[in-house]
Amino acid sequence: MHNTKHMTLQNFAPTINWLTDEEIKNIYTSEFWNDVEQEKPKAWWILDNNFNKLWDKLKSSKLYDDYIFAENILEKLINSNTSIVDLGAGIGWTSALLSKLDKVKEVNCVEISKHRIDLLCPKAIEMFKGKPEKIKRYIGSFYSTKFKDESSDIVFMSQAFHHADQPFKLLQETYRILKKEGIVIIIGEPYKNLFKIFKRFIYFLIKYRKISFNFRELFPGHPVQGDHIYRVSDYFFISESVGFSCETESLPSGDRMYILKKK
Repeated sequence: MHNTKHMTLQNFAPTINWLTDEEIKNIYTSEFWNDVEQEKPKAWWILDNNFNKLWDKLKSSKLYDDYIFAENILEKLINSNTSIVDLGAGIGWTSALLSKLDKVKEVNCVEISKHRIDLLCPKAIEMFKGKPEKIKRYIGSFYSTKFKDESSDIVFMSQAFHHADQPFKLLQETYRILKKEGIVIIIGEPYKNLFKIFKRFIYFLIKYRKISFNFRELFPGHPVQGDHIYRVSDYFFISESVGFSCETESLPSGDRMYILKKK
């Protein structure tokens, strides 16, 4: 994993920009995700070729293990010449890994963070020995992509769905771009089991001297980063309301994987 073939930006197709700078500013939480100085201390900042720090994060958090689990299921569901859209792709490490699958024809990598998609994504592809010739990069909102109706076989989201403050709108857009019987794979979602909910209940009681059984009050969204905590029932309700069937699997991290199928 650490021995990588050096790639330059010449190996990559230019990023396609769907949004003006002003449009990006108007997107929920985009200011935070486009703040380079906020990003530099993070493990995701691999412009310095320090791939070990990201590798350590992916292993310690079990994000990598969760991805491999999802990939194994995905490979059983896809046929040859599969077109994948990686929504909210971040630095594109999942795009890089998906591009290595023999059955995958192309990976369309969509992200609102310009430096992540422009600068860090090529480094992630280098780190994971991805296939840049299969990958197209887009700066755009996952609520409103420019893909044609029913043009994709798979939509993949890793640590992305819970950043949506309009989850119905996100899944409606996902439904639009998927072919008939297309599939959505969602991983990297915070999972709150009964024990975690009880702990938060006690924390809330001690801090605010107030009893609350309101899930949204116990787990409010993050106003800057845009993180939201959704219940398992929320994933089922939203996906089925839009027109998907929904299944769930337990991941190595203890979180849940959601498999949505377009009816």
